[in-house]
Amino acid sequence: MKLCRRAPQPGPRFYKRVKFTPEQVRQDPSLAWCKARIFHAGVAQINLLLNRAAPWLDIDSYLPYEGKVVIKNKKAKDVSAWIPLWVNREALQCRVGGRRVPRVWVGNYLLVDNLSPRDQITLTFPVPQQTVKLNLPSPHHQWIWSFDQ
Repeated sequence: MKLCRRAPQPGPRFYKRVKFTPEQVRQDPSLAWCKARIFHAGVAQINLLLNRAAPWLDIDSYLPYEGKVVIKNKKAKDVSAWIPLWVNREALQCRVGGRRVPRVWVGNYLLVDNLSPRDQITLTFPVPQQTVKLNLPSPHHQWIWSFDQ
């Protein structure tokens, strides 16, 4: 009995300057892009909080500079968004069209339901920062690492 199958070997995906257009990247079959957002039966599932445009919603991510993600609905009735583990759930705020909505969690997914086309979901949360001091041969340096804790 075979438990897994051999993955196809198309070779590495390197984007040359002439190939690196938004449309060609959108059509790239890389698993991360294919699974970044899913839409089925009126429910949109967002698996990565990355900038992305799709026929059912647009995602505008301000990460890692600011803890803000704006989801512009086009067709979805419900949206579930995966929230990273480092985000403080108590500090996360969810607004639809400016009005605050209760947070409903299923695992690490935040659910927002009863949406209309053109609704805008805004998620805001603090981005943790950590200060790391490194002793280098030259004068003492201080680096600030964001998005990590």
